[in-house]
Amino acid sequence: MILLENNNNVQNRKWKFIVQQGFPKQKNSSDCGVFMLKGIHYRSLRSEKMFTQKDIPYFRMLITIELVKGKLLNSC
Repeated sequence: MILLENNNNVQNRKWKFIVQQGFPKQKNSSDCGVFMLKGIHYRSLRSEKMFTQKDIPYFRMLITIELVKGKLLNSC
């Protein structure tokens, strides 16, 4: 954090941590990255529907394909 602050003129003390209501919860310790990526994706689209733990295997495959192709696919 200090490196980010010093090298990029960013002041971390001003950032706020906000917990979103209605955000899906992971049920294990291995899906946090997928939950983060898809949560950001769904929130950025302002989607009313939300994903669940059952969707994670599909999202893992989708993220792999998106990385190989170098572009995002329509997944909501």
